[in-house]
Order: sequence, then structure tokens, then C-alpha cells
Amino acid sequence: MRKLFVAFLFVFCTQIGFTQKPFTKLIAKVAKLIPTNTQTTTTLNDVVITGGMESNLPPAELGTMSQAFFPGWKTGGDLVAFMFTKKSGAGFYKIDGTFMVDGKPAEYLTIGNYSYISEANSAPKKIELSTSSGEKASFTLQPSKYNFKVISINGQKDNISLDLTKDVVIELSGTVPPNALLKVSIAINQVSIKSIYDVCYLRSGTTLTIPAAAFRNINLVQENEAVFNYKKSFLAVGIESIENATDVSGSLSSVKYTHVYSDGKLISVSNEPKLNPGIRAQGTEAKMNYELFKPSAFLSRPLSQIKNVGVVSFSMRGTTYKEVTQTSNTTKSKMNPFGGVSSSTSVTTITVTKEFPWETLLEKLYPQFVAVIESEFGAKVLPIEK
Repeated sequence: MRKLFVAFLFVFCTQIGFTQKPFTKLIAKVAKLIPTNTQTTTTLNDVVITGGMESNLPPAELGTMSQAFFPGWKTGGDLVAFMFTKKSGAGFYKIDGTFMVDGKPAEYLTIGNYSYISEANSAPKKIELSTSSGEKASFTLQPSKYNFKVISINGQKDNISLDLTKDVVIELSGTVPPNALLKVSIAINQVSIKSIYDVCYLRSGTTLTIPAAAFRNINLVQENEAVFNYKKSFLAVGIESIENATDVSGSLSSVKYTHVYSDGKLISVSNEPKLNPGIRAQGTEAKMNYELFKPSAFLSRPLSQIKNVGVVSFSMRGTTYKEVTQTSNTTKSKMNPFGGVSSSTSVTTITVTKEFPWETLLEKLYPQFVAVIESEFGAKVLPIEK
């Protein structure tokens, strides 16, 4: 329902001529108004807290959906964002109380989300929770350990124009983590909504070379080429890490959080790459229909790289029984003592139900499936126990 409602708004707004930034802000505001499975809680006993901090925020002029969703966006600033979900089941929590960052209230958004944006600050950030029932909890987020900058892209420092059908070289300066995976991302517009998408991961260094193939295989499901473009784009390099919060006290025993640091530059794209839509195959074999899909390289590594396979589930779907009904008519005649012949007809109905041998079939089929995978890919299928 939520996706359908947003899609309706898009059609309506584009028809009446909304430009990208006002439209993006409109969608972000509407998303916050849609009813969700959220409850207000006065206790933290059933709360799971997830989220983290992003440092060196992208420029506000970029106009992404994230920037419209989080109020008070500051170029180069720090974002603290956490979500409260239920431990006992599906759903979200809004705290009946306060959520403070360095003594200032965070803003409640929707579906259990709180956010707080501030100017860049190298000091630790103290998070404090307090409920109306008197429960309290606090923890501390540590500042980023990295402070690198993108100083040039393809040798250009300003007014950068890129041909994304060719390799792109990024030059970094500052504190670059040794032998770490850095994530390259790019801003793309789809149906007038701009978001940042993953391009690839590269080993760290002061110079990064992004292969042209990476721009053809970004982390994006291409819905419609006609509403897809790189207008007023942004290319960024970032690093992510999972950290343990320090100074945890009160109702929370421990808190893990994600820390993201990135830097980048606004770019224009002179030549757009042709995205890899993935590989699809479908047909009928042995009276069974099949459909296979392998997405682009970012989402699905080349099959030649498969070494070990773990089967998450193995199932079949179909009609579970066949029912046959047979009807026979029997007519009997006898002499009437008053003269004449009388007859009677009886109807017999027989229903036969044959259960399909699902369990037996799966037991026979699974070893054959394993043999095909190991033969075709030269990979080992791990035992189900592992």
C-alpha cells in the first residue's frame, strides 16, 4: 500500500509539473504521514535499537531523498539516526519520553526512527534515553577514525565531467585506512527521485581506479530507462564499520552501531553507461516450467567465482492431489403384480484421491540437484547440517 500510494503521488505530481527537489521533499513528507505498525512505549524492555552515525554529510544542494527525509541537513555535518523495533515481534516503537544527543532532543520521524543532525564535531556523542515511567539509558558514539578527502577525479578538482563508459581514477588525501574496503557510490535520478547507489568496493589506497564495468553493474534495479539519468550527480568514496558503543548504562546492556564516513565531489556525466539488467531464462523442461534470474555483478558475483554453496531452502510448488470422480447408473426391472413392469435406477459415485509423493520426490531430487551444481560450477554444496 505504501509503495502504491507513493507511486500514485509521483504520477500526479509529474503531471502537474513539479520539479525534482520540491517533488522529493513532498514524497519524504508524505512518507512520514503514512500509518505504520508503530506503538508508543514507556519501557525499554522490549526495545531493539539499531542505527548509527554518518560523518561528513554530502552537500545539501545534491537534493537526495535522504536529505529530504532527515530535517536540518548540514553539508559536511554529522547525522545520528536510530530506529526502535520490537524484540517480541514485528513492529516499531516510539518512545514515550525523550531521545537526546549531546543534551539536545532528536526529532521523531516515522516507523520508530529518530534523527539528529549537527555541525561536524570530532568529540564523542552522548545518547540519552528517558521514558515517562522513569527508565533511563545512555551510551556514547565515538567520532570517526578517518578524515580523508577526494581531491580530484580523473585529474579534475572542480567542474568535473566524467565519461562513465571508461575507467575513472579518484585521488585521495588525508587519513586513508590501510588495506580496507572502500565503497564507491554515485547519485542517480529515477522517476525524478535522486538517491545514492553503490558502485563497487575497492581496496584502499591514495589512488583508486574504478573499472568501467563497475558503472555497468551498480546496485540498482533498473525499472525504466526512460526515467533514469545522472543529472547533477555526485561521486563519493566511503568506509563503513560496525562499532560497540561505549559507556553503556541503564536499561540497555550493549549497543552496536554503524559508523559511515565518506567524501566526494559533484559531477556531471558526459556519457552514461548502459546498465547490465541481469540475465533471465525461462522455459519448460520435462513438463515443468522454470524461471531463473541472475542480477548484475554487484548483487551477484560471477558464477565462475563460486567455491562453496549453502542451500537456504529447497522446495517445490504444484497441485498436491488429483481427484477423480466416477459415476455409474444401475437400472433394475421387476414385474408388477397388478400387471406391467416397474423399474428403479440407483446412482453410485466413487471418488478417488491420489496424494502426490512430495517428500519422496524431494529426497530423490535433492541429490540430483547437488550433482548438477557441483558439475556445472565446480563448486562444493555444503551439507545441510552446516
